[in-house]
Amino acid sequence: MKKLYMFFVILNSMAWIAKAQIISLSDTVGAITISPKGIIGQTNGNPSLNVGLGSNALRSITTGHSNAGIGRFSLSANSSGSYNSALGTNTLQNNTTGNYNVAIGQNALMSNTSGSYNIAIGLDALKSNIGLGPNAEGNVAIGQSALSNATLTRGNTSIGYGSMNYLILGNDNTGAGSETLALMSMGHGNTAVGSAAMYKAKANSDKNVAVGVRAGENMSGGLNTFLGYESGALTIGSGNVFLGSLSGLNAAFANVDNRLIIDNSASPTPLIYGEFDNKVLKINGKLLLQKNNGVPASSTAPGIEGQLAFDDQYFYICIQNNVWKRFSLSSW
Repeated sequence: MKKLYMFFVILNSMAWIAKAQIISLSDTVGAITISPKGIIGQTNGNPSLNVGLGSNALRSITTGHSNAGIGRFSLSANSSGSYNSALGTNTLQNNTTGNYNVAIGQNALMSNTSGSYNIAIGLDALKSNIGLGPNAEGNVAIGQSALSNATLTRGNTSIGYGSMNYLILGNDNTGAGSETLALMSMGHGNTAVGSAAMYKAKANSDKNVAVGVRAGENMSGGLNTFLGYESGALTIGSGNVFLGSLSGLNAAFANVDNRLIIDNSASPTPLIYGEFDNKVLKINGKLLLQKNNGVPASSTAPGIEGQLAFDDQYFYICIQNNVWKRFSLSSW
């Protein structure tokens, strides 16, 4: 009896091992799907090198190859798309002809049909990307809900929870940080780095740069550059350059255009203030020149128009290139 018992134990073990093995005996049987109904081999068309794991994963494959779909309905509509990787429920569910996509996380790239070269990592990342071909390609979304409502977008990079969450139409935007560019529905060529940078940016805010926590938070214009913690957080104008933490964070600069502010506070009189449109530069402090630096040897010495210099006796002004004037200094 003992020998008979051991025989059945060995036989049962061999059966389990056999069930766990998947062997492709020819090049035409290169696709497998592991489902609740068991292991299914695909031979229609030439669906070579595809792997599907989960209910309805890769169920529509015809000529596509080199795909991997792991999770319920992952790549379920894919027919001819190739080199796609989907991990998670509904990942790349509606993809039919798109290629070279990577989707990791439930619903990632779920609506994508023909867009290619997209990377979506996180719950609902790039979930609504339905544009055709070049209108829905080259996007990178990493983080929960990153680019989740984008439909016709190209070349965007979104990293962080909720980054570009409400963007529907837009190209070439970069958001790095939680909720960067989160509420902007339409925009192009923006760069936002830091938590909540350009968080409330309005539609058609284009070609802006905001670096720092909440920098440019209420942006509604274009061609702004805000650098520093909360720099330009109140400003809604265009063509501004604010440098320094809290720079421009004052009601006096809430609705201005073409202004230069350099400071490390929210002062209404920043250390350096400028107006690009009016060619004005104001120093709210002391402007120091180094003594004996660049003093001309003669009235025709090399110089650039507007250049200044001084020594113990004279103050020199270059009135045009290589032409100098001077006036003497006296005590008082």
